[in-house]
Amino acid sequence: MPRSSRVTLEAISRELNLSTSSVSRALRNDPLIHPQTRAEVNAMAMRMGYQGRSRRGPQATSRQRSIGVLFASSSLTDIKRHIITMSYLQGMTSEAAGANMVLNLQAAQEVTDGATRDAVFDFTQADAWLICGAHEQESIARIARMLPIVSVVQDYPGLNHDMVSTDDFSGTSQLVSRLVELGHRRCVFVCPRRNKLYIRLRTAGFLEGARVAGLDLAEQVVIEDEFEDGKIGRPEAILQAIRRGATAVMSDSDHTAYEIAELLAREGIEVPRDVSLTGYNAIGAPGKKSLRFTSYDPNFVEMGRAAVRLAKWRLENPSAALVQVTVRGKVVDGETIAPPPGRTASKTSGSRSRKG
Repeated sequence: MPRSSRVTLEAISRELNLSTSSVSRALRNDPLIHPQTRAEVNAMAMRMGYQGRSRRGPQATSRQRSIGVLFASSSLTDIKRHIITMSYLQGMTSEAAGANMVLNLQAAQEVTDGATRDAVFDFTQADAWLICGAHEQESIARIARMLPIVSVVQDYPGLNHDMVSTDDFSGTSQLVSRLVELGHRRCVFVCPRRNKLYIRLRTAGFLEGARVAGLDLAEQVVIEDEFEDGKIGRPEAILQAIRRGATAVMSDSDHTAYEIAELLAREGIEVPRDVSLTGYNAIGAPGKKSLRFTSYDPNFVEMGRAAVRLAKWRLENPSAALVQVTVRGKVVDGETIAPPPGRTASKTSGSRSRKG
């Protein structure tokens, strides 16, 4: 990539194969430029270190305010493969344009143990901040002491911040219901061994979904896996659960589902003929050829919109109580679930609502 001091609109346009005028208009958040294009241009400009006028914080007027957006740099290395980041940006740029607000994108460069370290930038270049991804508590605390922040998904206990979340609890519960409709009675839920709020909620949703469906909780299995370089660390635990009668495997993400599908294929276990498999996030496995997973779509674009709306509301209501906005998603049917071997789907499952 070009050095920051030499980055020009022309350099960004070459990277994205766009005209210079389109790049310029996208950086000004022109609503006539498609939201996805605006998201791509803003992400590329931030990644390349572009320091043009539109990226130097708020252009103060009596009507226009600036919203900072903090990402982990790893989510911007290849924006087209980081579908969640792209979706957030698409929603944020669209909402900001309608609200006559400027977005100021920043990235924390160092990543360790799943969270960024110090984000070295002048965070006073915005009126409020949207925090996307996991960052160290103290880094966020420094911002929260001076400016209002809206965290997207990640909770920071002890800090005053508003939050936009996805309904992780309901998401896994809905997937359990979908499997039960097909006749599954014994399921496995695979997730990383991390103390993350979204993992706890998805695990709790799995167990609650099983309870509400009348499944025997003693026959449902939760496997906390030690992922190594993105690969499953406890494959035998998954295979053992299947040998003991589990007919469906649920996972905390589409990425995990992809790794499980690869494991089952190596063992000669066919999805969904022998075992059904569900993902989560409905983004597939970017850059990898995989099955089209039955998954849960949290609606990341709407989460981006909601974050900007909430930041705007906070600026207008600085002393109001903290707010958490939960965005509803839906189950997306793919090709990875079917009735368990020897069973056919119930008559009601074919006519069920797909709204999730």
